[in-house]
Amino acid sequence: YNFTRSSTANKKKIDNTPTSIAVESLKNLVSAVLDPLQDALESKITITSGYRSSELNKAIAGTADDSQHMKGEAVDFKVRGVSSAEVVKKIINLGLPYDQLIRYAPGRGGHIHVSYKQGGNRMAKLYGPEGKGYIKGTTGPEGERYTSLAEWKNKELNGLLLEKFNLGDNRK
Repeated sequence: YNFTRSSTANKKKIDNTPTSIAVESLKNLVSAVLDPLQDALESKITITSGYRSSELNKAIAGTADDSQHMKGEAVDFKVRGVSSAEVVKKIINLGLPYDQLIRYAPGRGGHIHVSYKQGGNRMAKLYGPEGKGYIKGTTGPEGERYTSLAEWKNKELNGLLLEKFNLGDNRK
C-alpha cells in the first residue's frame, strides 16, 4: 500500500512524511481492516488518498480541518473489478472494525473512505451522494444513483409510506 503518494504534495512541494504516531496508526488500519479485506476480496486495494500532513490537508479543497487522514487513521481506496457497494457490503459482512465507512457516488470519485482508531470506533456508516453532503446511517443504494440529498430523502420517504400503508406492489 502507498499511503503517502500525492500529486498535490508533488506539485506544491509539500513534505508528506508521516509522524511515528501516524505510522503506528496506519499499521493498525492495515492489520485490522485493509489486509483482511484484501484477502477476502482476493483483489488488490488501490489507495487513492492515505496519510496527509497538516500542510497537505490544507492544500486540498474540501477536506476537514480535523481529518483522520492527518493522524494515519483513514484511507480512501478503490478495488479493481469490485463495485464500491460490494466492497462496503464485504466490510460489514466480515465484521471488520471501523470508525467511519463512507461510500461516495461516482460523481464524487466512486471511492470508499474507511477510518479506524485503536479504540472507540463509532462504526458510523455514511453515503456521499452526487453533489455534496452526507447521508448518515447507510452506505447508499445498490445500483442506483441519486443526484441530491432531496432525491434520496424523497425515495426513502416514499418507501416508508408504501410500507406503512401496505401499498407494496398491489398498486395499479
